[in-house]
Amino acid sequence: MRRIYLLLSLIIIVLVAANIYYYLNIYRQQVGFQKNILSRQTEICSWEIEHHVSGFMNEINFILFTEDISRFFTHPEITASSKKKIEVFFSRYRQLVTSIALYDDNRNVFSISKDRSGSLITDTYISRDQNNLYEKEFSHEINGMTRFIIPFFKDRNVLANIEVTINADHYIEEVIYGYHIEQTLWQWITDNEGNILFSNLPGEVEKVGDFDEILEDLSKTGFTGSFIHSIDAGRDRLKVISSFYPVKLMHRDLIVVFSLDTSIVVEHIITSIISISAATFVVLIVIIIFFLYFIRNEQIEKIRFRESEKAIRDIFESMPMGIIIKGADNKIRLINSTALKILKIDSSENVLGKDLSNMFFLFRNYPDNHKTDQHETTSEYVYYDTDENEVILYKKEIPGVFRGEKIHVEAFMDISPIEHARKNEYLFGEAKTDFLKRISHDIRNPLNGILNMAGVLESEMKPGSPETEKTGLIRQCCEDIISVINDIMDFSTFEADKTLVEEIPFVLNDEISMAVKPLVSRAEGMKISFITEIEKNVPKSLIGDPFHFRQILINLISNSLKYTEEGEIRLSVKTKKQTAGNVLLDFILEDTGIGLPSEKIRKLNVKENIRELMAAGSFGLHKTRQLVKLMKGNIILESPAFGDDRKWGPGTRVRFYVQFYSNEKTKKKLDVGHIKNYKDIKTMVLSEPGEKKPEIQKLIRGLGIQCEATEFNESTIYNLKSKLEEPGHRHSVIFIIDSEKSSGFSIARQLHKHNLDDYFLIIMISSVNKAGNFIKSKRFGADYYLIEPYEASEIFDIIQDNFQNIKIPVSKKTILKKVKPDLKILVAEDNHTNQIVAESMFKSLGYSIDIASNGREALEKVREVDYDIIFMDIRMPEKNGLDATYEIRKLGFTMPIIAMTANAGETDKTEAIEVGMNDFIAKPVRIEVLKNIIIKRFSQ
Repeated sequence: MRRIYLLLSLIIIVLVAANIYYYLNIYRQQVGFQKNILSRQTEICSWEIEHHVSGFMNEINFILFTEDISRFFTHPEITASSKKKIEVFFSRYRQLVTSIALYDDNRNVFSISKDRSGSLITDTYISRDQNNLYEKEFSHEINGMTRFIIPFFKDRNVLANIEVTINADHYIEEVIYGYHIEQTLWQWITDNEGNILFSNLPGEVEKVGDFDEILEDLSKTGFTGSFIHSIDAGRDRLKVISSFYPVKLMHRDLIVVFSLDTSIVVEHIITSIISISAATFVVLIVIIIFFLYFIRNEQIEKIRFRESEKAIRDIFESMPMGIIIKGADNKIRLINSTALKILKIDSSENVLGKDLSNMFFLFRNYPDNHKTDQHETTSEYVYYDTDENEVILYKKEIPGVFRGEKIHVEAFMDISPIEHARKNEYLFGEAKTDFLKRISHDIRNPLNGILNMAGVLESEMKPGSPETEKTGLIRQCCEDIISVINDIMDFSTFEADKTLVEEIPFVLNDEISMAVKPLVSRAEGMKISFITEIEKNVPKSLIGDPFHFRQILINLISNSLKYTEEGEIRLSVKTKKQTAGNVLLDFILEDTGIGLPSEKIRKLNVKENIRELMAAGSFGLHKTRQLVKLMKGNIILESPAFGDDRKWGPGTRVRFYVQFYSNEKTKKKLDVGHIKNYKDIKTMVLSEPGEKKPEIQKLIRGLGIQCEATEFNESTIYNLKSKLEEPGHRHSVIFIIDSEKSSGFSIARQLHKHNLDDYFLIIMISSVNKAGNFIKSKRFGADYYLIEPYEASEIFDIIQDNFQNIKIPVSKKTILKKVKPDLKILVAEDNHTNQIVAESMFKSLGYSIDIASNGREALEKVREVDYDIIFMDIRMPEKNGLDATYEIRKLGFTMPIIAMTANAGETDKTEAIEVGMNDFIAKPVRIEVLKNIIIKRFSQ
């Protein structure tokens, strides 16, 4: 209680001190505020006076320099013009000017003044006596007035004088009274010596405290200033705030002073203080009431606290997990019975006050290939009990405060059974993965032979022959088997979101035909009709993932064949939606099979649990659904597919839609009818400053096409637009370079923004291809998107396809990139079939190769022959490809080494790169892939 009363007294003292501080602070603020206002008003008043006088002098000089005063009395036009200007001048400065006189050397006089009513009086007359003409400008005082005389010269002779009489004191009084506020704000004028020339202070000012000294300082420095001082005005002694500002008036140095009674400031402060004090009093009363209420509740809270503490202790002891409370020194303060039981400790007295931290160890022994940094973030620990048994604990540590001391609360539970189960599950998963890898490896090797031998045979056959079609069908079937192998490899860790969706141009009809062909023969053998219907408005050329699309069709059609014994299978395709290039295609696959029960249909439409789908034999459907989802679509199953009057079975309808991007040619405002020769084509290569691609220019010019290379800048758009109306000078094709130095998409965006993509065939060539670039280039108006390394034939085909009036001369040959003809190639491969395949593939490319049957043999051959490139299998007897590559790099050889293996996992890729391999090819290897690698690394 004593502490509470002491606190209450302290609060009262603080409130009183705060009020005093507030008073002093607000007084200082108000005085500073008023000083700033007075200084500003003084400055404005002084500026008004000086500006007015300055304007007065400027306008007098203006009249003298714009009018021929010597002819004022002889030429009526000049008389009228000059009189008008003088009258305007007099009216503008009538507060300052009392009269104006103009006289010449012939006793002619013109005068202007004002009567008592303020009206202008003008008079022109001949004086009896000739007024003296002054040759210099001067002023003098007469009866409190200032006469200001200005001579007029012509041909260096004084011909006339203008005499202006001003009443400066009267003018200043009028200006000053514009700022005067009775009983509040006063003004006065002094000279540099401190003499008061004018004052509207209340009463007779007898004494101005400290003013003379301040004026003396101001006269020396010439600065303005503000200060607080006292004024004796009769019986009253006023304390005022004064601000000073010097002013120059007609060669007279004066000081304008504004003064404000400080009592006004004090009155404002007192009003504020009264309000604050009243509020403070109210707050004080509220605080006192609060403290009384607090004191009463404190007694009640003490009782509740004792009850709560007992309840918490009971809960602490009965918690199903072990809890230890440790101090900052890691010594135990409290431990519950569950913790004692888990740790197999007899009594809490044996551990209270002791440090058990060294008995807990991070649990790092379990395998988990998904958590490589588990030891950094795990909450799992191992504890060894009195019998040295290993107990796995899940432990969480929480900082807190207990009885005024910083503590750490450790909560833990025994998860040894869970951990043992996880170990077993992981070991089973590892065994399963190793088995699938081995199966994949064993299947890929013979597939590699079948696929590539089919490719070699196809290259030796005449194009379009029936045999070529059969070999193509063999290759397609091999690729479908590879797809199945990939599904098997995905099974153990199936996550659809990790599957990449490609962006490849393809023809819809061709892909449907490729997917259907292997299944049509099966359908015909089963006497089932297969019908394909594609609406006319469906785009033929698309951008998307043709491989996954074919996989979807094959899975669904195979499933229909599986459950259909007679009748037909019908595939219908129509456009569901098409906006901004995006095309949503609707596919409907109907069969006349046995159908499915409604309950199973419902489950198949909603099941996402892979284990349940596998149990139902529907893993293929799950895979298909995930692929459709990746392609931004959906899939729905319906059964029966037909009404009661059906001829065959009830059937099943599978409806799915997927999203593609239209690759249809856009209509261009490009007239190509007059182009009948390559030399008629004008092309431009655009790139950002600093990027040069001479190879594309050389290639284009090699075709006989005109080519101009330009760095893209602000003027490029203008130049392109200006040439649109010049048929003989405009370009037909624009190549855009996209590289690390040149952002091709920025250039394409600018062309698209100005609608220039409508007038040119645009080809973008990229050396920094990324996912999404193909579609992005189409959005910005590019007609083609080529990825380096590209072949000259690709450029040639694009030109020929868009300029069809050009006839190719017999002597015209496609200009291809020249590749070093005598490459020395080593292939390390242990499988005999794959060795034969490799020899055939490289022979079709024009190269002979050396074969090494294992890593040891490859290492020996590298020591003997200076190879240009090595294709290395990873799994080989005696010495595998990884060890062989490591030793080759250790010997200092730098030739490219390409991994060519059936092991296509991410771990295999990482290991290959780490030992020094330059690239990675998964079997079965396609000849196109080998060709691209040779072109990429050995183009001249």
